[in-house]
Amino acid sequence: MTETPTSFYAIEWTINNGSSTEVDTEFNWDSVEIGYNAFGDNNEPLNGYNIQGRLYQIVNDIITYLDDEPVSYSIEIDHPENYGVELYFSTNGCGIVNGSTYDYIMVFDQTDFAYLPFNSGNTQDTFTGELKIKNKFPLEPEFPDIKDPMGRSTPIYPMDMVTRFAPDPRESVTLTYKVKGVSNKYNIRNSDITITHIVTQEVGDYGKQLKELMSHTMLGNQEERDYSPNYPFNYPHTVVSTDEPSVRNNSRNTSTLQRGDVWFNPNTLERKQYSISDIPETLTILKKGRNYRKTTSIPCVWQPKDPCVELKDRSIPFGLLVDLVLENGTVSSVVISADALPQGFQDGDEVSIEGGDNQAMLRINIDTPPGWVDTYIE
Repeated sequence: MTETPTSFYAIEWTINNGSSTEVDTEFNWDSVEIGYNAFGDNNEPLNGYNIQGRLYQIVNDIITYLDDEPVSYSIEIDHPENYGVELYFSTNGCGIVNGSTYDYIMVFDQTDFAYLPFNSGNTQDTFTGELKIKNKFPLEPEFPDIKDPMGRSTPIYPMDMVTRFAPDPRESVTLTYKVKGVSNKYNIRNSDITITHIVTQEVGDYGKQLKELMSHTMLGNQEERDYSPNYPFNYPHTVVSTDEPSVRNNSRNTSTLQRGDVWFNPNTLERKQYSISDIPETLTILKKGRNYRKTTSIPCVWQPKDPCVELKDRSIPFGLLVDLVLENGTVSSVVISADALPQGFQDGDEVSIEGGDNQAMLRINIDTPPGWVDTYIE
């Protein structure tokens, strides 16, 4: 009686930078060490981490290599970005593209790194909350020496504050790759294999990194300076752009420009603020009033024509002070005081001048349309 030959097809797997195990479908790549560096990537690139396949047939323990028969190879790992490395496959194997490096935060994903972004705001209405980083802390834009038109410091830093800086506590993470070899003609016995890759962590000097990161934050630069009002805690929304902004842009959303927003042009180093044209430019006397005595920094009060209607759509304007020239207690001429900080006014508004009989009336004149201006806006 003739014995039925024992025959099957298989792949002879050869792993580079690694070793096989006692199970013929399980392999290991040599372990690698990586660390987190907030200011660059100093991890050694991965080179030669691949596996090659060679199809063969075995009949009664006799091996015949089938080098002319095509096999399709694939490699994958259960991560949407492959832990930062690039994978490849070819007609004789697959693996990690030379020069790739593992991303520390993708591999050691129990890190807890977060920060308050530039323009995060500090009130309930404007606070945008912290951001958990996916890779690196932002280090741009950074212009620490900017000043407002009055010569006061208005620095720009890429972050308001580093809020969390806790590296992954694990010493190592084990990654598992799935490799497959497929033939259109043959049923391959060991077509599916796994490659295990242990990635260890270099502890590094995280305290030093955190200190350096804090030097790139608004709240980490609290040396004594002559700051512009509201800096450094409640500075105006700032847009850094070479092109004139038409909206607010930040890491979260786009919104309408607001009064006092700052535009800094990194090419020209010019700083401008956004005017909504709410600052009186000239004043027209409507009524001269009587019995006025004081002539400098006199407060003015908005007098809406229809308070019920006008107060629905706007805030009460304030901050207008005027200097007067008087003739027998009546107002003959008027200018805006140098120490006035008016806001919220509209062209055509009417205001009364405090003092005297409170009957002197002025009309507000604003000719300049909204836009970016060189003057300081409170």
